[in-house]
Amino acid sequence: MDNNVSIQEKQNHPEIILRLAAQRRLYDIAKKLSNGLFMFSVVSTTILTSLSLVLNSEVLSLYYGYPQKDYSSYLAIYAFLVIIAEKFIISNQVDSWKELAAKIQEQLDRRIYNLQWNAVVSGKEPREECIIKHGEWYLHKFSQEKLVDWYPLRNSKAQHLLQIVICQNANLSWDLNLRRRISQIIVWAGFILFSVTLVVAVILDVPAFSLTINLLSLLAPICSYGFAAHKENKEFIEQSEHLLGCVDEAIDSACAGIDSTALLKRVENIQEQIYLKRKKSWLIPSFFYWIVRDRDERVMIQSAEALENKFRNVKQL
Repeated sequence: MDNNVSIQEKQNHPEIILRLAAQRRLYDIAKKLSNGLFMFSVVSTTILTSLSLVLNSEVLSLYYGYPQKDYSSYLAIYAFLVIIAEKFIISNQVDSWKELAAKIQEQLDRRIYNLQWNAVVSGKEPREECIIKHGEWYLHKFSQEKLVDWYPLRNSKAQHLLQIVICQNANLSWDLNLRRRISQIIVWAGFILFSVTLVVAVILDVPAFSLTINLLSLLAPICSYGFAAHKENKEFIEQSEHLLGCVDEAIDSACAGIDSTALLKRVENIQEQIYLKRKKSWLIPSFFYWIVRDRDERVMIQSAEALENKFRNVKQL
């Protein structure tokens, strides 16, 4: 691509749209596996625990006249198998699809920004056949409407390196805001689920030993899934905050008249860390993303416009 073409023009070129479509498709595959993992480890265990408590409830068995029976040992075996499958089968598949999607996203970013591919950090570039296969599948099913004008620049007159800084700032701020919100939701949802189950079990007058096994069987998969999600999200937030600090330093340096070579180095370093962060980050459920998308996008564009105005008279040496 021509280095003289601005980011806002490049972003709608067919090869960029194709890569945007491919990475969306691959992230969707990873999210479907992740959603399946959630259903398998949390939802199914919650349902089976509820059934186990009901079937072993002295109160309900006397009221409805069915024999009271303890299924907690079977539930414990199921919970153990769930954790094994989660850790050694499903999670590896999610990570594989996620890394490929992050590579394609990194490739399109670097093509937009006119930055060379960093094989030391990112490994080999994704194969063109893979990009075409998944990109065309997505475009055929969903069209490109939601992929047009992907980057936040609108009529920017800033120099090219400053445009990259604006995009990196928008990307990191967007993700950080999303993940701060969902991190709190994960913690509270897990706490509420366990508390409700405990209260219901006590009300149903389930024997103490069975109650303990049932709660541990429920708690193990929830903690395994929830702890991994919360930990990855927490690490992502910390990394994003650090990188936003680096972006702020780049912005201040640019306004102070830093030379283009030094600014390019900073931009490269930030981009490398963005890729490493993406390929390891916990996947935000698509429904949550679409709920907040319009509001967050408006904030992102307004923030980008503010930076564009700040950079209006900045010239690199």
